[in-house]
Amino acid sequence: MDTVALVFFGIAFACAVAWNVLYPRLLAQLRARHTATWEQLGCPRYIELRYRPTAAALRFLLKRHYLVLGDRSLVSLAAWLRVTLIGTWGGLALFAILMLATLGFKE
Repeated sequence: MDTVALVFFGIAFACAVAWNVLYPRLLAQLRARHTATWEQLGCPRYIELRYRPTAAALRFLLKRHYLVLGDRSLVSLAAWLRVTLIGTWGGLALFAILMLATLGFKE
């Protein structure tokens, strides 16, 4: 079971790395091509010390608001970002569950 847990951790890690590569590209495309939407999101930046713009950008992704923009490359990029976000959190959750289950069986 430890091996399966490590596989889920690896998936989560790979998705987190992909997120850190793709998220700045999404913000740059929003800023360059869809300035009004970028401003509605609170002008989010990759490294943000304020919480609100980051939360707005996450809602934008999770609720698929990018679909109404009609920009195929942005839609593709945002869809991959949703996959990496779900993969990161899902992988970490499954890793934690399996590790807790493994610790429970060793006692």
